[in-house]
Amino acid sequence: MMNDLNEFYTHHGKPTDCIQPSEDQSHAYTGLLPDALIKQWRETGWCNVGDGFIWLVDPDPFHPILRYWIEEEDAFVFARTGFGNLFVYRNKSIGFLNVHFGQFTTFPVDFITLFNQVMIDPEFINDVLDKKLFDVARQKLGTLESDECYSFNPALALGGDKQEKHLIKVKMLPQLLILSQVHG
Repeated sequence: MMNDLNEFYTHHGKPTDCIQPSEDQSHAYTGLLPDALIKQWRETGWCNVGDGFIWLVDPDPFHPILRYWIEEEDAFVFARTGFGNLFVYRNKSIGFLNVHFGQFTTFPVDFITLFNQVMIDPEFINDVLDKKLFDVARQKLGTLESDECYSFNPALALGGDKQEKHLIKVKMLPQLLILSQVHG
């Protein structure tokens, strides 16, 4: 069977470290998240793509922390980057939360288009997702575990610089909570 995210996987590599959600977990989000996303979960699960560059994730662990960033109850994280930036589904639209700068951008695309077109665009990959810096971080700090992300010390919001010498590897959820407090 051909996967709906075939172009994305061709560009970034096959999914690894996959955790298959239970039928109850998938069913809990039916009607709240796009059908194409639920279908993807059933095919590949929550997984890592591109050696930790992009992760399809279980929204549950992110839900309490996302409330600090976005007040709506019907906002759900469905993917994240190696830098802990979050892809969010809310109000039937897809957004990107850059946690380091506290910026939320909405994409006028559906789930499949986001992955198969936007997330394989070289300019988006390098300018928005920081692929080159991600590769430097992975080389310098090692591969990420599913509960980790790369960040900066000091935080960019506190005047840190987006440079190799400031890269650190941290536990992701506590870091997201700290950054939400920094951004207010």
